[in-house]
Amino acid sequence: MKSIRDIYKVGFGPSSSHTIAPAKFAQFLLERYQGKVTKLVLFNSFQTTGNGHLTFDTLKKILTNIQIQTLIDKKKHPLHMEAYIQEQLVEEADSIGGGNLHIYSQEVKELVDVYPHKKFTDIINYCQNNSLSLLEYIDRFEPDLNSFLTKIFKRMVNVVEVGLKQTGYLPGSLKVSRKAKSVYEQAQKSKDKRLYISAYALAVSEENANGQIIVTAPTCGSCGVVPAILYYSKYHQHTPIKEIINALKVAGLIANLVASNGTLSGAIGGCQVEIGTAIAMASSAYAYLQGNNIAEIESAAELAIEHHLGLTCDPIKGYVQIPCIERNAIGALRALDNTQLGKALLENHLISLDTAIASMYQTGLDIKEKYKETSRGGLAKYYQEKNK
Repeated sequence: MKSIRDIYKVGFGPSSSHTIAPAKFAQFLLERYQGKVTKLVLFNSFQTTGNGHLTFDTLKKILTNIQIQTLIDKKKHPLHMEAYIQEQLVEEADSIGGGNLHIYSQEVKELVDVYPHKKFTDIINYCQNNSLSLLEYIDRFEPDLNSFLTKIFKRMVNVVEVGLKQTGYLPGSLKVSRKAKSVYEQAQKSKDKRLYISAYALAVSEENANGQIIVTAPTCGSCGVVPAILYYSKYHQHTPIKEIINALKVAGLIANLVASNGTLSGAIGGCQVEIGTAIAMASSAYAYLQGNNIAEIESAAELAIEHHLGLTCDPIKGYVQIPCIERNAIGALRALDNTQLGKALLENHLISLDTAIASMYQTGLDIKEKYKETSRGGLAKYYQEKNK
């Protein structure tokens, strides 16, 4: 497996696949062709959700005189991009999930494998044979993460605290009002743990929907779950920063397993691979902070994957707002439950994390295209029909 660093990216929301990766492509084009690119053609999912995901706005900030065209071509990648100078095709690229980009003209530079194992079962066996905890396993193969993850957590904290102060409406025709501040105020009155965590997840997700700089965990659309749990742990349970950083390592390893054995792209696998993975990350992180062992950590993460199999990505009007924002808040609460249940159900827990990840990937491939970030099915479809 590759480095955990690749899981946590800092960039503009609201979508790692639709915003961060296209921005990378635009920057590449700007540097290589010095402003000579005249047209971008974006395919498939970009046509239906690119506007709501702020793809076009983001590209035009970098390539100021660009013409953008969208097309449907089922033979091409769900997030395919082509760049032209006049009518000559000069570059092609795919947004492949989690903010990652494949440019066709560039030699694919395979990132060096940092971890010798790709399955959690193999990791468990290695840890048992070498008397290692899961954290010690990570530190053995990637000992230089602390400084990087400290910066990542600081960014997460900043997004939570900025988001809690905002009011008004999010951009777009849905006129979705920000709720984080009011939920936080309710939490302060009631001292309700779950309301606090919900408010933190809402704060991050609303900042993401507003196109602000966030941390992918593992994507933009699911970026509120992990920060909500870790912010609560740090500032309510007074968890030392060292342990927070360790929890980010554990969470990153879980996401790494999903990325290595499946996909993190909602356009390929549906929302199950985004929010399901985010909940698995937060569940494993909180399980670690509760002192759970490696089997209990696996159990907590597996529950998140197993019980979100088949979850569709159906953003209304293409905005990363409904159901995305509330889904992050609900996901953070489920992470708490998974931690407790993962330990309580361990004795009779028959499904491994590897099995759940493999099932999630195949389920994602089987889900109809209209339920994978196209805004043509599910809530998106019935909302539009209702309001015609």
